Amino acid sequence: MNARLRTLALALTLAAAPAAAQPREDARRSYQEGMAAFDARAFDTALARFQHAYVLTQRPELLVNVAATLQRLGRRADAAQTYRRYLALAPAAPDRAAIEGRIATLEAPVPAAAPRVDVAPPAAVVREPTARAPAPPVWPWVLVGGGAMFAAAGAVLLVLPGDPGADRSIVSEQAYVDAVARRQAFMVAGGVALGVGVVAVVGGVVGLALRRRGEGRAAWTLDGRVVAGGGVLGVAGGF
Repeated sequence: MNARLRTLALALTLAAAPAAAQPREDARRSYQEGMAAFDARAFDTALARFQHAYVLTQRPELLVNVAATLQRLGRRADAAQTYRRYLALAPAAPDRAAIEGRIATLEAPVPAAAPRVDVAPPAAVVREPTARAPAPPVWPWVLVGGGAMFAAAGAVLLVLPGDPGADRSIVSEQAYVDAVARRQAFMVAGGVALGVGVVAVVGGVVGLALRRRGEGRAAWTLDGRVVAGGGVLGVAGGF
């Protein structure tokens, strides 16, 4: 009979040991989860986990975690009350002075918020669009380039025919007359081309100079006449 009683008592002890260890394990897990949530600023979750750990263990120091979380949630009165409960359960707590300082801070009157002053936003500044400077005219460069080409062509026409009297291939009077006529035509065309080219180059150069000085545009006219032996052109106008 005694052996049976000892066996029954041992069985009851072994069965109670895991049952007592389970709440401590749950409390430890709840505390760790509460610390992780507190660090992640999930204060509602942290509060629930700390409170659960306290219910399982009834350890007063867990109330400090509960009160700190309530303080972060802005529940100042509840936090102060929880700190006072901690000091009541642990009157010889080594951090008593610090906890009393927290209670004093929580129970101190909160300074009134400064009155809100609505400041009108600054008026939008409307800027007038800046006028763009007119693009520089290109006609002076066109005159200079085109005039140079005309002048070069005219110079070629003037020197191309040669002197019919020095041409030994001309053996008849009619051939000589034709050569002189061709030379005359080349001289006229060359003179006209050269004159036009020179006038165009001069006009372009004058236009560039006036553009740089800002004095306006050159106004010029061409006066051309063809004479025997070539073309004569003149430029006239005001600037």
